[in-house]
Amino acid sequence: DVESRGLGDVYKRQPYKDILYIEKETDSKISKIKCIGKTEYKINKSLKKLEEMLDKNFIKTHKRAIVNIENIKEIDLNSRTIIFRDNERCSYLSRSSKKMIKTMMTE
Repeated sequence: DVESRGLGDVYKRQPYKDILYIEKETDSKISKIKCIGKTEYKINKSLKKLEEMLDKNFIKTHKRAIVNIENIKEIDLNSRTIIFRDNERCSYLSRSSKKMIKTMMTE
């Protein structure tokens, strides 16, 4: 579960499945966890550390973001924008991740 992965405080306030994506703040080790309903939490962990703790539903799509693929509604490959099921958008889709995420979404 999430608590054993080090996200316990966030999980107590927000269900794990409601996490949309995690974004690294510029020039900081702080990461922002973006959730359904515009809820946001800050956590003092690097993306690398978080990536090691999360399950297969979370993939790194950019050097500054990890995305929960379960909450993706669609992907605009031209603008490299990910659109989530609550219509939240993020532009954290690197060129190298486009093919991988496209494959995952069609499986």
